[in-house]
Amino acid sequence: MKLIVLLLWIIILIFLEKIVRKKLNIPRQTGWNSKYVSQSHKWGQWIIIISYVVLMMIGSMWNPIYMTYIPIFFFMTLYIFQGYMQWKYDRKAKEYIISFGIVPLLIITGIILNTFYNTYW
Repeated sequence: MKLIVLLLWIIILIFLEKIVRKKLNIPRQTGWNSKYVSQSHKWGQWIIIISYVVLMMIGSMWNPIYMTYIPIFFFMTLYIFQGYMQWKYDRKAKEYIISFGIVPLLIITGIILNTFYNTYW
């Protein structure tokens, strides 16, 4: 049952992104990573990624309950930063709408994962 709920949520997210892109006329980006809109975007994104790796190494020595929240916090930080940079430097592309829209969906995903797969309670 847990796996079915998670798979349904992933399918809903995929279709939701397609619908939003079609309605707002936002072209799909190629590749996993988005294009950098400025040099500060590139540096900022790499700083966030390196900070995440360091935090995961340090966090693995702490209480394991925190390890479930670190990836969600990382992706939220990354998408908020990415959305801000896209909004600031490339508003015409409207890609920032997708980036900012992912953040509340990540919160919901974190709640789903925490509810179904948290074994620390």
